Amino acid sequence: MLKQRVITAIILFSLLVWGILTLSSEMVAVALAFFITIGAWEWTRMMELKNGILRITYVFCIILCLGAGWWMLLQMQGLYYLTIICAVIGWIFALYAVKTYPKNTALYSNKLVKSVIGILLLVPTWMALVGLHISPTYGPYFLVYLILLTSVADTGAYFGGKRWGKNKLAPELSPGKTWEGVGSALVATTLFSILSAVILDVGSGHLAAIIAFIFISMIVVAFSIIGDLIESLFKRLVKLKDSGTILPGHGGILDRIDSMTAAAPLFVVGLWLFLDFELGANIL
Repeated sequence: MLKQRVITAIILFSLLVWGILTLSSEMVAVALAFFITIGAWEWTRMMELKNGILRITYVFCIILCLGAGWWMLLQMQGLYYLTIICAVIGWIFALYAVKTYPKNTALYSNKLVKSVIGILLLVPTWMALVGLHISPTYGPYFLVYLILLTSVADTGAYFGGKRWGKNKLAPELSPGKTWEGVGSALVATTLFSILSAVILDVGSGHLAAIIAFIFISMIVVAFSIIGDLIESLFKRLVKLKDSGTILPGHGGILDRIDSMTAAAPLFVVGLWLFLDFELGANIL
């Protein structure tokens, strides 16, 4: 299983990096929208929609929301930032849901509520990733960094948990996750963010900017774990092991991007607040 996961991850990551670094922002937006659309289809399983027409209708609604997000990027950048900030605020409530599980599950077990949650999970993620790609101050290399950051966190947590894990992080949601794994993830990503800050010349090498970048990265890593746990929560509610089967060894698209749903909006907001993130004025 581990060998299959590694092979799938290497292939997927190679394709992602190639696309991010070589394709235009418009093409990257389309490619990412393709993955989000698959994720939306998988989310309909979390909603327990059985009717094929209803599932397709929901996916079409997600596509329309992505179109609205693209319009914000082009025409209403203030609304873009507001949407991303609202997504980050939503993750604070997600932390509460994780901490109180399995209490209060009735609050988010309703199909209509889950349909809204799906939109809030998927659409801001796409908007944040595309916005980062087109940013003149950051751009494609920082998008690759974000993807690598969550991957390093996952790897550090997995191997650290296997080696030292004793204290369960959220036993009712994800029995394999431990506090020792979280600590390993934070150590690994701290080192990675320091190295990346130097390579990417964050803030033209100014110490304050580098410290802010590392701090933002650590907060992003912490919330990426919550993103993972939230997907586990909804899978538990409907008794699913994986969101899908499209990725050998990894399950579905949602199983692969669960960390990113929390990480991407938070990363953009952090850069905006502390490191002068801005969108491209003209991307067409």
